Amino acid sequence: MISALAGTAVVSGLAPAAVGGFASVVMLTPVNAQAEDPAARRRFVGQFGYAFTPALLASRSGDEVEFSNDEEVIHNVHVVDRATGETVFNVTTLQGIPYAHTFDEAGVYDVSCNVHPQMSAIVVVDAARFMTVADQEGRFSLKNVPGGTYTVRVWNPDPTRRSERRVEVVEPEIRLELTS
Repeated sequence: MISALAGTAVVSGLAPAAVGGFASVVMLTPVNAQAEDPAARRRFVGQFGYAFTPALLASRSGDEVEFSNDEEVIHNVHVVDRATGETVFNVTTLQGIPYAHTFDEAGVYDVSCNVHPQMSAIVVVDAARFMTVADQEGRFSLKNVPGGTYTVRVWNPDPTRRSERRVEVVEPEIRLELTS
């Protein structure tokens, strides 16, 4: 079998299923810095149909998240740091005028629209080298993971379903069961 140490691997598996409509976030952080961190990215959250899309966003620390109102209705974006309860920002969003914010601090951020209280989203920010949002059943896949030792963490809305452990990426395909 080919060792992933000579290339990259696909790490996939099953994390805890969604709770309250919000799925799990799976994060891999190298134990030793095997690879250079990728450049910051721009992520997007839209407001359409009186909903935030996506309702759960996984973002790396330093990524810019652009919030856009994609309909003719006035909305706002109210972001609160879940750990402190403090408002990070609260801006009105008009159609065609996006608002961008760089999340420098790791954490979980609750997003709401004060105009339409049924609208909510969550932004999970972490410094993990690789991260993805699992599907509603908990299935996930991370591609192009270099070989090495990683800490795998699972964030789930239910704190009892969160976990952390180490994994060795030494094969081209690694399957993880992260539900227990």
